Amino acid sequence: MGGTEAACPVCGPPLRAANISGVAARVCGQCQGTLLAQIDMIRTLEAMSVELLKAFDPDMHLDPVGSTRGVVACPQCQAPMARDDYCSAGLVFFDRCERCRLLWLGAGELGTMTLMWARMEKRLERAQRHTRELLNDADEFVSGVQLGRAASRALLRFL
Repeated sequence: MGGTEAACPVCGPPLRAANISGVAARVCGQCQGTLLAQIDMIRTLEAMSVELLKAFDPDMHLDPVGSTRGVVACPQCQAPMARDDYCSAGLVFFDRCERCRLLWLGAGELGTMTLMWARMEKRLERAQRHTRELLNDADEFVSGVQLGRAASRALLRFL
């Protein structure tokens, strides 16, 4: 994200350089909004969710993040940013500048996106564990059938 000084598109003060869980970003000291390169979004969500994943309930209800702000201008190029629905879930909307490849996330938006990421990771882990259990059960069943067939063949030879 270049070195030019950008201002918060919501409340105006200069954005300060920040390190969010090892990812470079720019943050507003007033509203805690975050300017993040699109390419860093997944790394940010993964890093921020590490602690959450230790004791997170994947079935927890998440409330939508209400945002009353209108269109915001990209802090870097001043073009209007597009409004996107994170994962098309209707829970979090964030701003995106396609030209600069930057995202503007309010503090509540980034927090809820992190919760959604952690929930997805936990649900995926649960589904993979269930699949492994089913495959193990199937392997045991197939082994039992094969053992039964081998025993039947051995008995038929003796008869």
